[in-house]
Amino acid sequence: MDLLIVSGMSGSGKSTAMNALEDLGYFCIDNFPASLLPYISKVVQNYKALNQHVAITLDIRSLEVLDDIPGVFEMLDEEIVNYQTIFLDSGNEVLLRRFKETRRNHPLMSSKRVDLERGIELEREYMADVKNVSDYIIDTSMDGTAQLKQKINLLFGDGVKEKLQLNLVSFGFKHGMLQDADLLFDVRCLSNPYYVPELRHKTGLDQEVRDYVMGAEVAQGLFKHIEDYLKYSLPLYKLEGKSQLVVGIACTGGKHRSVTFAKLLGEALENEDVLIQVHHRDILRK
Repeated sequence: MDLLIVSGMSGSGKSTAMNALEDLGYFCIDNFPASLLPYISKVVQNYKALNQHVAITLDIRSLEVLDDIPGVFEMLDEEIVNYQTIFLDSGNEVLLRRFKETRRNHPLMSSKRVDLERGIELEREYMADVKNVSDYIIDTSMDGTAQLKQKINLLFGDGVKEKLQLNLVSFGFKHGMLQDADLLFDVRCLSNPYYVPELRHKTGLDQEVRDYVMGAEVAQGLFKHIEDYLKYSLPLYKLEGKSQLVVGIACTGGKHRSVTFAKLLGEALENEDVLIQVHHRDILRK
């Protein structure tokens, strides 16, 4: 499959599905104009050359201008595009609740001058042909964001890109907070190698500094608690739909204790079915 068409009822989770596909490496185009479908084969071939699949959404905003929806898919067949279609659906009552919760207008409320309930009914009538030709139909009535992402991963993941991306970042508080951290561990409670003259100008990448930091029993205990917490929680974050987790390890200057912990944690978590990157934000600061 080179092209995945994501369609369905407004409010059924198309944006969530596209986010999940983007995490899986798809090149995603939201609200693709139906009038440009004759040119989609060129787009698909360009990204196929880059070993990348394409996903587009075709929803009521682009399809309502067409009189012949089945003809759209016949045209794609003639273009010899290897494609599949997924249709996301939810019950009318669920869609009503979602629109009211988000306080967003249904796309047909303005164009057809109808209320929310009638807009959903009209859309369901119009999208029936799309649903009938779809390869996959997913009812998202009982799904939250995490559950829908999991379904998309199961259908279209390749087993590698589904892994959680774990970014371990060491930094120093005196150089500012790590703004995008999901989790933060403060190791300033440990002895600071900065006050040891022969270690001051070295970093946690040097064995002598790591030996000094981890030589204390309290450091080993703290490290074990952090390691155990991450090993326990990483699968839970993945289950909740997280594709990336940024874990900050902080000390005062970001050169000794935090670097030591970030490096050793990266090694300790290598077998946890996650993709690990270790970055030392402040290691080169004077």
